[in-house]
Amino acid sequence: MDQEAFVVGRKKGLLLVYEGISGSGKSMGIRRLQHYLSTAGLETVTVEWNANPLIRSMVQKLRRYRLLTPWTYSLLQWIGFIIDYWTVISPALRKGRIVIADRYVYTAISRDAANEAGGMLARLLGRWFRQADILLFFDTHPEICLERIVARGKVLFHTNKQLQNQDLAYLQRMRDEYMKLFRMLRRKRRTNIIVVDSRQAPELVHHQIAAYMQEKAGIGRSADERTTSKGTTNKRTSKHENEHEYEYGVSKSTRTGTSTGMNKISKRTNASTSISSGKTMENMREVSAAWEGKDG
Repeated sequence: MDQEAFVVGRKKGLLLVYEGISGSGKSMGIRRLQHYLSTAGLETVTVEWNANPLIRSMVQKLRRYRLLTPWTYSLLQWIGFIIDYWTVISPALRKGRIVIADRYVYTAISRDAANEAGGMLARLLGRWFRQADILLFFDTHPEICLERIVARGKVLFHTNKQLQNQDLAYLQRMRDEYMKLFRMLRRKRRTNIIVVDSRQAPELVHHQIAAYMQEKAGIGRSADERTTSKGTTNKRTSKHENEHEYEYGVSKSTRTGTSTGMNKISKRTNASTSISSGKTMENMREVSAAWEGKDG
């Protein structure tokens, strides 16, 4: 992703979202980022998708009695996310904290489409949640993801009855739905999407995050430039909020092939050059000092 093209949010805190189909390697990516930010002296709040024990219990009971439909599963997932958002994510962001989300609203939208649950809940609820500052999508081939799932002794769960016992087809369907959503988000410039190849060095991802934080903290710009930029962005954001800029619903017009959109995203992401771990950490410590002074 070209750093000149950052969509810089002006709300407090930093929301970093990790997305990817099951087995894509995002959990390892999160652990690496936690270590990286901790080494730089920055505390983080990590929120895991579908971690509410009550919601999980309800899903298991409905599965046991064969009462779990795609729509019911979608509703329960949205309820769990809403609870996490208003009790953990939003309060932490308002305090200026760095929040790492292991899946976010983008999972709900893509999974609803893959499970054929309809888009009603996304259209009704999606607009009320803050967009990610940076959305990191771990794009690992579905065949590799399935091999990892099997090697771990896990069973891929979903509610698409037409694709039962067709795990590879379902993983491909999930990836396709992600790509459709990302094309819409990129076209409307609602967030910064970084597509991560599992073969890339983690320093590349960390450098992108440090560069965004540097931009958001205003490092390297004069006070007049920061004031002008902030005022312009706030004016634009206010207008977009009135026009429901934060609505996530995907229109039928976005449902096109995935290859072209994926290539465009990857080409921008892979434009980054090799960056040494030491240099990246040195830059991050500078960012850390400014960030703590800005939002602490």
